[in-house]
Amino acid sequence: MSQSSDDAKGQAADGGVPAISPDKAICAEAEQAAMLYAAEEVFNHILGRVKAFQAQLPEDHELGLQLADMGAGQALHVRGMSYKNPNIIEFSGMLNGAQQVLIIQHISQLSFLLIAVPPPADQKPYRIGFGADL
Repeated sequence: MSQSSDDAKGQAADGGVPAISPDKAICAEAEQAAMLYAAEEVFNHILGRVKAFQAQLPEDHELGLQLADMGAGQALHVRGMSYKNPNIIEFSGMLNGAQQVLIIQHISQLSFLLIAVPPPADQKPYRIGFGADL
């Protein structure tokens, strides 16, 4: 049995909507799932980097984060991290040891340094705990 020219072009022989090949459907589904959970994937990568960086900190310093557009004088004393799928990452903490802040960034805009900073006056260095919700 020969394939009609309509079938060869991907159109149904009965003139209806063309069928989607299973391979294309699987690829589209995987792409959609990746987009839906992109923030979670980025968050998990950052989490691994934060764990490794924090493990190497001197005992008298804590994790700091400096955004590329905040200038060299401003460092966020990190107290927590979270994400909102599909594309938001959040960092909470303090500026100058006093001001509470929440940085909300789209995953395409992430650009920051992890730095060691001395803790705010009269406080012990803080460590983000892992294994609990952050």
